[in-house]
Amino acid sequence: MSSKYHKGRRYEYKTIDMLKKASYEVMRSAASKGNWDVVAWCPQLKIIRFVQVKYVGKQKQKLNRITEFEEDGWKVIFEILKWGSKKKSKNND
Repeated sequence: MSSKYHKGRRYEYKTIDMLKKASYEVMRSAASKGNWDVVAWCPQLKIIRFVQVKYVGKQKQKLNRITEFEEDGWKVIFEILKWGSKKKSKNND
């Protein structure tokens, strides 16, 4: 059984992989107790994203955008990414 830390870290890395595939440069705050687990920026799009990663059990993945604004030509986004897992049914092969 994995600890809360390990489960949280796993979903932080899933978030990082998703952002890297979308051409973001990414920094993770290891064992963060602060507001943001992941900070990502895309110089080409002039976007900075501050992301709090949550695991929500057997719910669908959901993105909650807290706020966004523009500063010096950059879009700054604060958001919560809630990861969920789908429960496998006994009938699925």
